Amino acid sequence: MLIGLGLSVAFIGNNPSYLLLSVPLMLGSGLVGIITYSNERKKYHQAVERRQQAFHAYLADVYRTLQDLAEQQRCASMEIHPNFATCLAIARRAHPDDARHLWERSSGLGRPRDPDFLHLRLGTGRLPSTFKVKPPATRPQVGEADELYERAVQLARDFQHVDNVAIALPLSQVGSAGLAGPRSSVLDTTRALLVYTATLHPPNEVKIVALFPNRERHEWEWLRWLPHVWDDERKRRYLATSPDQAQQMLTELFPLLQKRALSRGSFADDKTTFPQTYLFIFGDPALSTSSTDTSVIGPLTHLLLTQGASIGAYSLFLSDRVEALPGACGAVVDLSSASGRLLFSSGYQTVELLFSPDRLDAAHAEGFARTLAPVRLKPMAAKADLPSRVSLLNLFKAKTVADIPVVTWWKQRDSHRSLEVPLGIEAGGESCI
Repeated sequence: MLIGLGLSVAFIGNNPSYLLLSVPLMLGSGLVGIITYSNERKKYHQAVERRQQAFHAYLADVYRTLQDLAEQQRCASMEIHPNFATCLAIARRAHPDDARHLWERSSGLGRPRDPDFLHLRLGTGRLPSTFKVKPPATRPQVGEADELYERAVQLARDFQHVDNVAIALPLSQVGSAGLAGPRSSVLDTTRALLVYTATLHPPNEVKIVALFPNRERHEWEWLRWLPHVWDDERKRRYLATSPDQAQQMLTELFPLLQKRALSRGSFADDKTTFPQTYLFIFGDPALSTSSTDTSVIGPLTHLLLTQGASIGAYSLFLSDRVEALPGACGAVVDLSSASGRLLFSSGYQTVELLFSPDRLDAAHAEGFARTLAPVRLKPMAAKADLPSRVSLLNLFKAKTVADIPVVTWWKQRDSHRSLEVPLGIEAGGESCI
């Protein structure tokens, strides 16, 4: 525009001097416009680049934070549901941190029931993340592509689930479960599951009752070393390898479970705590499908499938095919392929989880069981253990009055200790303060 105006003035004035003055002016103004445009464009690109760099750095920080959260979830799941190596370390009790985890899950008998009681590890897989990631709320306009927005959305998608977390069978929730697949795979996963059970659940609260065919005795003999298979008097093991043995053993247990079911009634509290929780392992499918006398096995199986969780009796059924499992099983573990599949109902929806199954051979299972075999629970103190009379010296655990450090206590002047008063001795010999 300035160039056109300059030329017009020069021609209208018909004076060459005007032309000489206007040409540099026109060229200069045009050059200034070009330089200004170039600078503004450069500033714009620099601003865009800074924005991209800042957002990339922000996404990198968010990615690292999400990785840390995912790792925390992964580690927490492994601590709650440890693998075989950790279970073996716990059984050996070589370190105090390991020893405190031995038999830490309670059914509610001596202390409040743990929410993960009889939640039994099956392997590792993918679970929804316990943290939420929200992508940017503002979307680009229709027809526009925004690489930064798409990267943020993809980051949120990538962390909707966490891989390599422990997958557990919630047996206390579903009551009964069936494991189906090739026999070797089913036995390997069942061993790993039982080792996990024996590690975290005390034998005075959880009794393992196993029924398996005599031809597979070598696959199951390791169980005899577990303290969980003994009755309270340690006179017999809850193990059966034939229909006759199974009939005899279940004939003794069935009336007890029937009594539990009848005592609950139709309005009983679902949180009833029983002295022992029974975990039945039906390792021989023929026991529940044979034409032999099932006067006990049939009704017992029905009771376990319909009321097991409410009477403290849970069950695992093993088979080579999913179709051969009892139809009333609360959960199904399909091991027919390399990846396991867990199916169970939670509320009004069906949960399906894929996982890499834990597998354990008989030799390693026996090594674990032998490690655990000599461990004994300290018997719970009874009323008969209370002393009939307690002296002052007994309260202070001293032989003579001179052994009581009265002067030392006065010098220390620790009110938190000096104001404590021994009242007596509890069952078991501990002072009651």
